[in-house]
Amino acid sequence: MLSRILRPTFFFAVVALTSVATQASIAEDKIGPHNIIFMYEKNRNPQNTMAVYTQLDSKCHVQKIKADTPVFDFYWLMDRANYKPVNPIIKREVRKRLEVLPTKDDSSFSVVMNNLKELNTGLVSFRLTVKAKNQADGSCKAEAFLKLGPSDKNAEIRLQSIYAEAEGLFLPALRAITLTGIDTKTGKVTTRKYLAR
Repeated sequence: MLSRILRPTFFFAVVALTSVATQASIAEDKIGPHNIIFMYEKNRNPQNTMAVYTQLDSKCHVQKIKADTPVFDFYWLMDRANYKPVNPIIKREVRKRLEVLPTKDDSSFSVVMNNLKELNTGLVSFRLTVKAKNQADGSCKAEAFLKLGPSDKNAEIRLQSIYAEAEGLFLPALRAITLTGIDTKTGKVTTRKYLAR
């Protein structure tokens, strides 16, 4: 079931929209120049957020680990300020939820949001498209785009954050995911919450 929510995710939308550049600069001395694509938030220990990033070269091409594997990685911002590497076990689990697909393209790649398959979304596709683009100021930026479902007239958003809610201690069950982004046509902040089946 899809519901539009305002107050609970407004804070996360503001954080995502106003502080990505600051968050990237915090970690630059640890991992080098990189481009945060979006933030991954959660209801457990919400003070700690995960930055999802890629790396671009001087020609605005996505860097690759191998010939067909783009850089698509994560790190923690503890208390939303302090860089911390992600434990390899946690990283492996995140990669199952955000599955990057191989590509030969230098300017874009796709990520399947497997978590959304567990929810009532009405989405036609669970695939994010990450595109590297030159900006008006001459800089280069990678952004993630997702098409919403028919109930949203298949609008496209530029994803800013994912907020996951889970319940349970040992094997937490996913209860909801909230996506916050910018409608590519209207420029308005768009928030959608999808609940478990």
